[in-house]
Parts: sequence; structure tokens; C-alpha cells
Amino acid sequence: HDVEEPHVTSVVAEGGEYRQVACVGADADGGEMLSISLSDGSTLAVDAYVFACGPWLGYFFADLLGPLITTSRQEVYYFGTPARVTEFDDGTLPVWADNGGRFWYGIPGAERRGFKMADDQHGTTVDPTTQDRQLSAAGIRRAREYLELRFPGMRGAPLIEGRVCQYENSPDGHFIIDRHPRAANAWIVGGGSGHGYKHGPALGEYTAGLILDDGATEAMFSLARFA
Repeated sequence: HDVEEPHVTSVVAEGGEYRQVACVGADADGGEMLSISLSDGSTLAVDAYVFACGPWLGYFFADLLGPLITTSRQEVYYFGTPARVTEFDDGTLPVWADNGGRFWYGIPGAERRGFKMADDQHGTTVDPTTQDRQLSAAGIRRAREYLELRFPGMRGAPLIEGRVCQYENSPDGHFIIDRHPRAANAWIVGGGSGHGYKHGPALGEYTAGLILDDGATEAMFSLARFA
């Protein structure tokens, strides 16, 4: 592997294998997943499978999750802070959120990219593979109006860069962590609804416990709640 990422490094250090390939098909028979087909032409047969596909989850299991997962377009903005002003740096300004109207949030000193802020209100429904990755003029305008309202010292700040991301939203905003109904050894983990990434380590630990102990998920995470 050549990905310098802490989670990957930790897995490899513990004896795990990292492969950057796509799953292109799954073979389930008799209530069990037997193997999955990979984009490099190989197959993988293991005791248990975890599908944590993010916004592509509804596409991979279209018959099961297509009606449940909606992918929304979300814009993130990075504004430059004034020269020699430290009040917007991490260590001075905390992570903040404002849900008084539209839900805005921000993270100071975000990897030295500037003042990070984002609109948490769900955007338009998109295909995560083909959606436009350019910031919208309307989104930039809303962000700047809010920034200058709540942080007057940032008035006229330059837009340094931006990101177009996506949420994979479940109908109730809660996670989906459950066995595939037609394959008891295959687990579906998703429905992040905008808060999945920061719960990643806890979700991984929870899912690993379910698999190792042959456990049952909690009702609030189950697929049965949508029946």
C-alpha cells in the first residue's frame, strides 16, 4: 500500500491488508455471502463482509437501500483570515455550530487552509459519481453573507478554496448498521446523514463487536425500523 493515512497504517501494522479496488458484484446463496468480485478481476472469500460505501451504498444495494438512501450535495468553504489576526485560529476560536435558522458550522485552523465553514442544510439530490464538483455562486453568496453577519472581522475575506461533498441520508437521520437480510455474514454500515465520519472509530468498534460476538444490532440502527 502507498496511502499515508493513519487508519490504513494501523490496519497494516496489525497484519491487515489494504487493497484499493472496487467491489463489482456479490455472490449470496442460501442466506450467506460466499464471495465478492473485485474490479481487478479477482474474488474475495472471507468469513464476514462489511459494506461501508458512503453515498454509493444505495447504488450498490439498489433493491434494498435504493428507496432509503438519498445523496445530497454539500458545499464547504475556506476563507482567508486577516493578516496578523489570530482570533480565528484554532486554540483561540472553538469549533462552532449555529442552528438558529439554516444550520451553519465551522472549524478554525482547518489544516492551515483558513476559516472553514459549511451549510449543513441538505442540498439537492445528486449522483455522487457524476455530480458537479464546482462551488455554486448562490452557495458562496449565502456563505459570505452569513460569515460577515456572525464574524464581522471576516468582512471581505477572500475565498481560498472549497469542496463539494455529499451526505448519504437515511430517512430518519440515524445510522444503518445491520446484517443484509439475505446474507447473515454481510453487514451494511451507512446512513451517516452528515455525521458519519466523526463517529467512524466508534462505528468500527461497534460493528466489529457485532461480528465477533455474532450479535444483534440495536433497534435504532436496524433495517427493520423502515419496514
